[in-house]
Amino acid sequence: MIQEWLWARSAKAAPLARRLGYVREQLRQKACWLRNVQTWLPHLEKSRTFIRNTIQQCHGNDLAVVAGSGACLDIPLEELSATFKRVLLVDLVHPREVVLLAEKLGNVRLCLNDLTGTLPAVAGALNGGDRLSLESMGRVDLEALSKELPELKHADFVISANTLAQLPLIPMEHLWTTGLYTDCELEAFASNMIDGHIAWLRSFTCPSVLITDLFWISLSQGIAQTSSPLYAANLGIPQERWEWHIAPKPEAHPDRDILHIVGAFCFPPQAR
Repeated sequence: MIQEWLWARSAKAAPLARRLGYVREQLRQKACWLRNVQTWLPHLEKSRTFIRNTIQQCHGNDLAVVAGSGACLDIPLEELSATFKRVLLVDLVHPREVVLLAEKLGNVRLCLNDLTGTLPAVAGALNGGDRLSLESMGRVDLEALSKELPELKHADFVISANTLAQLPLIPMEHLWTTGLYTDCELEAFASNMIDGHIAWLRSFTCPSVLITDLFWISLSQGIAQTSSPLYAANLGIPQERWEWHIAPKPEAHPDRDILHIVGAFCFPPQAR
């Protein structure tokens, strides 16, 4: 318990991210990884290998951007640092181990940023603010992002790995607790957020990588229950696809194994 408290305190995080539970969620994910290292390793290595292979499509070597970098378990950070002059890690929380690695590598910079642009409004709703228009929320404001992170327009490589399906979860959970929104409204909110992140990745004038859960599967006694976390987002066929045994029983359920079907995509540069 003391180690967990120290880890949470030592993480670099935006105040709003701490308040809304993003540090606790990253700590929960780290604990899950430590309990299931062997079943996570194939997925993490496939993610890193796909990113390494895609680097070859980059025409410049100035700036690589990792959106939703987290603990960088699925990111070949040392290779990115060696290949590009600068690496920018963008997330709401940067754990202490990533902070120390960035300092060691020298050309890796950490940025605290909400890529969804929704958290201030979500926090306001929790404090009794006006009811949100969820149909319009969740969309990435490309102009606002450009102002907050002007260096993104000069990126030579952009990566979003194992982040997309997680983006709506914490905001949706908080909005649900208010009792003000229907399930359909919350699903519209999540769909907007996911579609916006995909559109943002596709907007770059450099190669961009998306590695994401496509399906979540719960297995018990030969019976599979499948759900899609992407709300019918139009992604097309992934270049690669694999299984991630994220929570073998009894991690999440005493009699169920949880696995994710993961897809890896490389979006080509958009014309200027």
